[in-house]
Amino acid sequence: MYIITIDGHTAHGGNTERMTALEPVLAMAADAAGTLSMTLPHTNQCYGNLVHGKSVVRVFKDTELIWSGRVISTSIDFKKMMDVTAEGIFAFFNDSVFRTASYSGDITELIQYVIENHNSQVDAFKQFFMGSVTVSPQPGIEPLGQNNAYRNSRAVLDDIRQKSGGHFAAYEMNGLNYLDYIPDFEGISNQRINFGKNLLNVAYGVSGGLRKTVIIPLGKTVGDTKQRLTISSVNQGKDYLIHAEAAVRYGKIATGIVYDDVTDPAELKARGNADLASLAYPAPSIVATAVDLSLIDQSIDTFHVGDLVHVTSPPHAIEEDLQVTAIRLDLAKPDKSEITLGTPENSFVERSI
Repeated sequence: MYIITIDGHTAHGGNTERMTALEPVLAMAADAAGTLSMTLPHTNQCYGNLVHGKSVVRVFKDTELIWSGRVISTSIDFKKMMDVTAEGIFAFFNDSVFRTASYSGDITELIQYVIENHNSQVDAFKQFFMGSVTVSPQPGIEPLGQNNAYRNSRAVLDDIRQKSGGHFAAYEMNGLNYLDYIPDFEGISNQRINFGKNLLNVAYGVSGGLRKTVIIPLGKTVGDTKQRLTISSVNQGKDYLIHAEAAVRYGKIATGIVYDDVTDPAELKARGNADLASLAYPAPSIVATAVDLSLIDQSIDTFHVGDLVHVTSPPHAIEEDLQVTAIRLDLAKPDKSEITLGTPENSFVERSI
């Protein structure tokens, strides 16, 4: 059973009309705060006691806290039905400003600085403790850009993630908020997705933004010149590589890639060619939508965002592990809940010139 509380009072999951919400739906996704939407009849005990931006909402699966956030909007219709929307605690970082545009220190110190700066500006219930930070930025990649002065802390965290890879995970534990920064999700679900059983839909696609047909490989900085090693000396004077077939078909789409550990032009060219082959023809993403059977059978493992799940669908020639990228929980009708899966995020971090 799912239970929703608002400021400690049951809004849904109780045994009376005063503790029942209509159409409560929780949407969660990787690197997102998540949202909860529901409608409160005027007879609900939480009706009329909500404070925008301050009322704390929690969602429990039986006794386990699975999501928490705050009310951000309400609206009341002609029949006095109140539509309520709440956002997850990761959005608390929207409420503070990051004043500096630069920072010297390692990634752990940087995250700690962002959290401390945030905590100094917000109410106690929106403050965070630093959890696990295990992301190590690639050499040559600055984890913080130079245009972050006076942006909100959430935008700064997004900038760090885009440059250094990995995922942020915000969660509440024992009444305190924590922020983890991890290189990848590690969960593996024993529940399988099978055609004809719990697979609802499947779609294929390739993002045009992933495709590159021309790359400029750059190696380690040479001496004190601050100029990076190129492949010109082993590539007929050209500092770039082009995938001739893909360039004819899709056009010339260029990017620069830094290999900070490479000091030999021949090795740099080989590394560049290896990446060009996959960038010119990126693997198509497979997005499948499925029912989480654990919602109707407690003996089956539940899904979590980031979990790897084995998907089998002979009609679509799919037999592989996909990652849970989003979950839509219908808290009133669990059997109507859905999960969305896709190919795991590429851990390769590229740097445009």
